[in-house]
Amino acid sequence: MQSDSAQHGALRAAEAQQSAHSGIARVGTRRRSIVLALWQNENGVIAVLMALSLTVLIGIVVSRLDVAMWYRNNAPCKTRRIPQ
Repeated sequence: MQSDSAQHGALRAAEAQQSAHSGIARVGTRRRSIVLALWQNENGVIAVLMALSLTVLIGIVVSRLDVAMWYRNNAPCKTRRIPQ
């Protein structure tokens, strides 16, 4: 019967051998876990969405104002003459 530390060592050796065969390097695992953690982190998503949507909204409002001012300045004057 093996002791707990021997079983633990044998289990670690089996895990190391399995990860070596699967082609996953230990160095890349840490980088992958950091990237995964950042990808799953949803803090600040609302700020980014608000910034993008406000940029689009302000662009639409400014373009409509520009067209309205152009139309106002270039439209023919349509005043009605009052008969005397």
